[in-house]
Amino acid sequence: MIDSLLDAGKRRPLFLFEQVETVLVSTEELRGADPDLSSLANLNQPSDYLAALQKAGLEPDSQVLAEFNSFD
Repeated sequence: MIDSLLDAGKRRPLFLFEQVETVLVSTEELRGADPDLSSLANLNQPSDYLAALQKAGLEPDSQVLAEFNSFD
């Protein structure tokens, strides 16, 4: 299913949601598990990912750092 969507140039999650069973979760429900809604943060750039790790009090794996440093 995902391959056919990608082959058709349909890369947005919305296209997948139209094909599979989904459950709509309200903001209030999500805040029950994720008060700051951090799970919705964009992590498109290495710096975004590193900032999310720091916010969670986690350290990046050395392999991940090496991979990120290879982008420079």
